[in-house]
Amino acid sequence: MFNNIRILGMGSAFSHDFSPTAFAYRDNNTIYFIEANQSTFDFLKDSPDLSNVNNYVFMISHFHEDHIGCLGNCIAWLVFMLKINIDDIKIMTLDVKTCRSYLGITMPAFKNIEIIKKGFKVNHAEHMVCCGFAFNNIVYTGDCIETPEKIINNFNDGKTNLITECSIYENMTIHQYLPNLLDKINFEHLDKLLLVHHDSLETFVKSISITLEKFSQLDVININKFKQFVLNELDILPKKFDNERQLIYDKTIAFIEGKIK
Repeated sequence: MFNNIRILGMGSAFSHDFSPTAFAYRDNNTIYFIEANQSTFDFLKDSPDLSNVNNYVFMISHFHEDHIGCLGNCIAWLVFMLKINIDDIKIMTLDVKTCRSYLGITMPAFKNIEIIKKGFKVNHAEHMVCCGFAFNNIVYTGDCIETPEKIINNFNDGKTNLITECSIYENMTIHQYLPNLLDKINFEHLDKLLLVHHDSLETFVKSISITLEKFSQLDVININKFKQFVLNELDILPKKFDNERQLIYDKTIAFIEGKIK
């Protein structure tokens, strides 16, 4: 479901276990970076294969530091270290004005980069414009209080794969409470859901457990859907958690199989 994108990070702003949430994907001669944070910059510094890439697009959901904090560094690395023409770099966001101002402050030399106004609006922080993006049959909500109804409907109809943030903490004012999301989704398409923006390994495991508990209450349980959901989540765990990866899978699958029996 998510093999056509590269997961660069899966964490929240203050996570000690994970780098901040970001992705990359390539479409012919264009590479897209969803968010421009430390995860994105680390990916670029690791010398990825950028052969035959003619266009570089940064898709920015909003202007909290864990989403845009390394935009200037990313652009500078492309221009000064990889010798990419500045005209081949573009930014996509819903808040063009703030983005232009940000560039003018952080890297004045880049203030005239083309900024494309694109994205769908989500509610996250009252003081800024926040958005999500649709690409490659995937919808990414960015940070949000609630996944928009239209996005939920398309997911429930099996039309899209969904990457969305979640929080295991209730009464959050700027982040989506996971049980509220699970109340709205069609579990027939659970294998098309990817949860990101995790605070720690502990909250990551808890998010799977919450989903598992909700899933196990269904009258008809398609265990293959749940297995794929778990595999999707475990695939994005950093390599340093290889030992935990297998343990989490074994425990969750044993639980759901026990429910069926």
